[in-house]
Amino acid sequence: MPECFKSEEELRALWSNPQTRKAMLAKLAEAGFGKGELDQEKLPHLLHLKYQALPDATAALGTTEQILATFTEFQKFLYRRPAA
Repeated sequence: MPECFKSEEELRALWSNPQTRKAMLAKLAEAGFGKGELDQEKLPHLLHLKYQALPDATAALGTTEQILATFTEFQKFLYRRPAA
């Protein structure tokens, strides 16, 4: 998979952003690998599962823009290298 990224740090940077992760997942899918669970296209479904309706989700979490920003930003922390 070196053709997809040059280093572990680059992989972490690409993977931590849903947009670049989506492009990377598309390349991996073409190579025969599976699709990720944290794709932002799944966010509406996840919100519906938790809150049953978008107005209930926005009442609890903020605007749709805020929800998307939070969903995107928290993922950066999922793939950070642990502090030594």
